Amino acid sequence: MKDIIDQFVEIRKGRGVSQKRLAELTGLKAPAIARIEHKRMTPTITMLNRMLNALDLELARSEERRVG
Repeated sequence: MKDIIDQFVEIRKGRGVSQKRLAELTGLKAPAIARIEHKRMTPTITMLNRMLNALDLELARSEERRVG
């Protein structure tokens, strides 16, 4: 199962938005976005919200339940 960052990267790339352009849209630095996308840095809620807003996305709760 893909995590939120994997899903975000897939959508960002699918829309043709570069990390540099995402940085411009969010006010974050491009190296920070690269670290987040490569899972070398955990984004704050504020950072994640900026990234989602830049692509007009929002968090949605998954109804998938784990059994075990």
